[in-house]
Amino acid sequence: AAATTCSAAQLSMSLLRLPLRAVGGAVARSGPAVLSLRPVPVLACATPTRWGFSIKEKTAAKLKKQQEKEAREEKKKSKKDPAARHRQIIQDSEEADSDDEPNRKDVVQATNFDYPKAEQRLDRVVSALESRLEDIHPPGEVSADMLEDLDVQLQGETAKLVTLAQVSIQGAQNIVITTYEEGTIGFVRNALSAENKLWTVEKEAPTRLRLIVPKATKQEVDELVRSAGEVAEKYRGDARQVRQRARKEAKNGGATSNDLALIEKELQKRVDNCIAQINKLLKEKTEELQAK
Repeated sequence: AAATTCSAAQLSMSLLRLPLRAVGGAVARSGPAVLSLRPVPVLACATPTRWGFSIKEKTAAKLKKQQEKEAREEKKKSKKDPAARHRQIIQDSEEADSDDEPNRKDVVQATNFDYPKAEQRLDRVVSALESRLEDIHPPGEVSADMLEDLDVQLQGETAKLVTLAQVSIQGAQNIVITTYEEGTIGFVRNALSAENKLWTVEKEAPTRLRLIVPKATKQEVDELVRSAGEVAEKYRGDARQVRQRARKEAKNGGATSNDLALIEKELQKRVDNCIAQINKLLKEKTEELQAK
């Protein structure tokens, strides 16, 4: 067979990969390993891919690297030039659209849409509302944490009430505060009186105060009910936004109009269920407030 012309480098690399018996020369064993070669006609580059990339493959790889380099340089320029950046965005968008084939497995359909993700978002909406409604208390309701953050101004410093006294609830409208030191009771009394002008603070012992919290008026309760309703409406809006966000994700995922309609129908069922939970929480809070 006629030998194909090869460069010296290609010939050397090819010879190094061949078994010794395939080389028509002798092997010198003295000193460094050196191959002494005789010209062998059958050694050629007719099947170079057996030992490495073909010349055509190497050329293609080199061309690809050059294109990637040019693309990186173009993106660097686009950061400085808004018009160039806009062209790059359009180009990237067109390339992404061209890759979207109708039968691809990653195309969103009604059967493979990620409904659990939407359900998790809706669950977070309900949990956030529960936490928010727990913070709504009637003015006359006594709770263990109502004095937790109260600051007491001492001589030259400020301290939390809970570090100066023990707080205990007695009855529906009474709280007993027992100070650890007799010298701080006056500062604690001043802090309580300044916190709410409607509170009554009575001194029962050198280290004990009684705080009397008046019941909420009907007007105050009605205002709290209205406030709770506004909060609930806000979270209903959050639930609807979850549906809109999921619909957008389905549309961007390549869902057809038929699949999109089915997805919206399933999403609406989940949103309706979430809103029903919101309405239930609001009803329970309203009944709680009105019972005080």
